[in-house]
Amino acid sequence: MNRKRPNIQARKLISRRALLMGTGGVLMARPAMAALLPTPDEIDGPFYPLRKPKDSDIDLTQIAGHTERAKGDVIEVMGRLLLVSGAPLADMQVELWQANSFGDYAERTTRLPPKSDPNFQGFGAMTTDKTGAFRFYTIKPAPYDLGRGQIRTPHIHFMVRAKGKEIFTTQMYFPGERLNKQDPLLIMQGSKSRRNRMISRKDKSEASRYLFDIVLE
Repeated sequence: MNRKRPNIQARKLISRRALLMGTGGVLMARPAMAALLPTPDEIDGPFYPLRKPKDSDIDLTQIAGHTERAKGDVIEVMGRLLLVSGAPLADMQVELWQANSFGDYAERTTRLPPKSDPNFQGFGAMTTDKTGAFRFYTIKPAPYDLGRGQIRTPHIHFMVRAKGKEIFTTQMYFPGERLNKQDPLLIMQGSKSRRNRMISRKDKSEASRYLFDIVLE
């Protein structure tokens, strides 16, 4: 399993600049904001796509040129990329990748035999706007078996890049999932506070929408 960790120096550089600069490079005064707790980081894992799909937009439920949509329950994932100060991080690339509704990834399988979905994009990327916002349309991923009695609960991977360089990786989990209590990577986060910061919230106004802010130090 890939144990690569984020570039801490790059994260600090982005944090200092974002506090001082607007997207146009002009020095800006920020109003006082309530401090936030940082999102715990995670490993990239073995399933980050080696080759990005040609269609890598924010709608993972349908591939360009395909008439059918991906199998599974369609969901919307939205949030903001923020500093612990509450300041938004604009013009940053947010990547998302995940298993399909059968619990398998596009390039490398978690199952034998593999269970692919030719209509599921599996990966998407977008640039945050001036408020730090990002949004994806996808399907709810299924759990999968790691072997030796270890099962991964449904989850979505996120990577944040600045100028093409990885600065942060984490995973988003779903509220109310029974398997959250036994997921090996979520358990490794240790405290309940850290685990809770990786679990998304359901939008009360939209049942299929999950809210997940990514907060960087």
